[in-house]
Amino acid sequence: MKYFSKNLECAIILGTFNRPDICDKSLISLLKSIKGFNVRVILVDSSNKKLSLQKFYDYENIDYLWLPGDVSMAASRNIGFEYAKEKYVFDWVMFLEDDLIYEFNWYKELISFAKKTYGKQSPHNLFYSCFTASYYKKNDETIIYDKQNDCYAEFFGARADQRLYKTNHYLSINLKWEKDLLGISSYQTGAQSHRDTMNGYCSANIGHRNLSFPVEGEISTWQGIRDIGPAAFDKRKEGYKSMIERVNQLTFSENSIINIENNVSSIIPQSKTPMTNLKYNESFFFKKVRQKIKRYFNFFNFLK
Repeated sequence: MKYFSKNLECAIILGTFNRPDICDKSLISLLKSIKGFNVRVILVDSSNKKLSLQKFYDYENIDYLWLPGDVSMAASRNIGFEYAKEKYVFDWVMFLEDDLIYEFNWYKELISFAKKTYGKQSPHNLFYSCFTASYYKKNDETIIYDKQNDCYAEFFGARADQRLYKTNHYLSINLKWEKDLLGISSYQTGAQSHRDTMNGYCSANIGHRNLSFPVEGEISTWQGIRDIGPAAFDKRKEGYKSMIERVNQLTFSENSIINIENNVSSIIPQSKTPMTNLKYNESFFFKKVRQKIKRYFNFFNFLK
């Protein structure tokens, strides 16, 4: 049975800027990995000139968008997603950067893992929503190895160079990538992670299966000027008090850093319950006001 040409399994949004040679190598490996799958690559090129990447314009499974000028990676991702959303129907959406080489089985393993793991409970007692096979692994206490699912659970979000979401999850919770205010990825990444965590979700990383690696001899976009560094990460953890407290509300795990804040009582996780639906303690004043308004409208309806 043939798929309807506009109905995809996954739309891959790949952003690049003034690195045609690196991106060329990355795209060639990517195309080999998705061969035979119902996938479309949206190549968003923000380079000053169309350079050598223009050759990909004629590839049948690539849509080439040229966005010259001062367009950040975050804006490129958002534009690529909006374009894909208008043109295709897709169950999954993936965001990639331009400096990774993919093994031939990268896509098959990652999408299969995501399909069977989405919504499952992690050792953090948050639910998996974002998936990656990024070679990069954070080395801090927020990472827990999930032996049952053979992945690493991360509640600060997967690295931005490779993120896979269910489309309906992305549309309802993650929404968009935020503008790079500081010229680095920490803000746009943090905002998405924050929305996911506050709704009870975390990321799953299978990078230890060695499915992708950097283009040989090149430095990742997260090194140098885009690298948030250990100090910045520590500040981010310190600043995300609301995230820590929210995780505390959703967990009862004893072996995770998310229990270090003992001032918030733990409750049994409420599967995928939005924060706005949680019960809250209504103040005495507002309770009286609400009751008076209710009585007023009841009396008004009685007169009718």
